[in-house]
Amino acid sequence: MLALDPNQTCDVKLDLDPIRVFKVRFLTCRETLAYATARAAAVAETDESKSLQMFLDLLAGVVTDPKDLSDVLTPGEAWELSAKIPSAVMMGEADKKKSYWQSQSDGAKVASTTGQPASASTPPAPQAP
Repeated sequence: MLALDPNQTCDVKLDLDPIRVFKVRFLTCRETLAYATARAAAVAETDESKSLQMFLDLLAGVVTDPKDLSDVLTPGEAWELSAKIPSAVMMGEADKKKSYWQSQSDGAKVASTTGQPASASTPPAPQAP
């Protein structure tokens, strides 16, 4: 349950500034829908200062590090970060789960479709006389 653990985060890098990394917490489905709705409202807002504040408020609820985004982001970076978060969270979730399941593997050989273990040698095919 990645979304229920506030310590579980993924990294988001910006195209506008690929050196900085933002830590973003995982979201539940409900939070993802609320995020999409709030982002759409910020995009639709015609007053620039209101729109920017809406983006900063939206990001503050998801970005865990750094804390005070208004001191480290330009308006363009706030826009880009808000756009990248949903896909970054989905990819981060897939990576974490893949890593988890790989670590749970005991390294046993997988059986082939013939029912023989993958490590078992297959007898040679009979030769025609």
